[in-house]
Amino acid sequence: MDRELVEKFQERFEWFPRKDPLYRKDLNFPMSIDCEKGWFGLIWKLCEDIDIIVKREAWKDFSVDQIKEKFGGLRFYINGGNKEVFDLIHKAEEESFEICEECGKKGSMYLGFGWYRTLCVKCAKADTKRTWVKVKEE
Repeated sequence: MDRELVEKFQERFEWFPRKDPLYRKDLNFPMSIDCEKGWFGLIWKLCEDIDIIVKREAWKDFSVDQIKEKFGGLRFYINGGNKEVFDLIHKAEEESFEICEECGKKGSMYLGFGWYRTLCVKCAKADTKRTWVKVKEE
């Protein structure tokens, strides 16, 4: 994700890591935001919903550990939380399989040389590095 977009998260959510590069507090380990800008809106909404809970519960040690794409879907790892937060994360991760990771439009699962991604038709065709084949939906 673009640095400019990451900074928006850092400015808005006090529990979002601020070190540059971003680090996990508990391990002094680099944290990556390894997905494209098409999921920015999805992640932003998730963070807004989580922020309400963080403030309501007055959590001081809550933080994001990692945000990435894996097997074509969003993965959002945190330090802390409760069932309500984990349910929100699960919902967003499921929604990511219908949102193009590149542009944010409606997407589907594609496979390209062993790599899965959720893309729209236009973004799948525009990729000059891989040939993407739409995975048949059951």
